[in-house]
Amino acid sequence: MTTELRDYFAAQAPADIPAWFEWKPDRERPSIPSKFELNSEELRQQLEGLGDWLDVKDVHPEVAALADHMARARTAAEQWDRQRDIGRYIAWRWAYADMMIAARQKAEE
Repeated sequence: MTTELRDYFAAQAPADIPAWFEWKPDRERPSIPSKFELNSEELRQQLEGLGDWLDVKDVHPEVAALADHMARARTAAEQWDRQRDIGRYIAWRWAYADMMIAARQKAEE
């Protein structure tokens, strides 16, 4: 296998990535905490009202801490999703090239 042939196949990979092709970053997707981590319905209602009719200073400190944690986790999950999409696009090209080379070698046998 030559590097030039692999590069050629990678450059010719279909732009539409098949649904069966999976690629994930090395680390797991960050989980986003749930409002049910709060111990009472009153605290959950405060969390739901935060930003709409309640400010951080108006809610219980536990609610403010969970809201902050949820926001940071949501941002981290969105970054993970973007990294997965970019990585999948790049990895697909090289996986396609490797499949084409393997098919070619099999045909030559």
